Amino acid sequence: MISIQGRLEKMVASAPPFQVSKDSELYTNLVSYSNAVFFSSKLAAYKGPVALNHVLDIVKRMRFGIPAGLEHNTANWQKIITTVQGILTQIRGTVKKEIKKSIKGDDRTKHCTFMGIGI
Repeated sequence: MISIQGRLEKMVASAPPFQVSKDSELYTNLVSYSNAVFFSSKLAAYKGPVALNHVLDIVKRMRFGIPAGLEHNTANWQKIITTVQGILTQIRGTVKKEIKKSIKGDDRTKHCTFMGIGI
């Protein structure tokens, strides 16, 4: 039993540090599901922990190739939380810019709708 535990500790110690790279499948899925949650008609608030918690629940359920038990490793789970927070901030910024740009003109037929921004 002790020898198995020692081998397991060596394997865990030799694992590369967990990172969320922008070209990974995980990042692509985080962006996709963050957009889906943000533009959901059931979302109570667009800012704060509501949207973040929905996306994190999806990540816990779907996994997207993250190592087992990662949510129990605070440092590594914080990397996912920080990434999702950044993605949601980018989405909010894009929505604000698009709305601001869409209401500049006087012609209301050229204004962008909220749902049109999400497409």
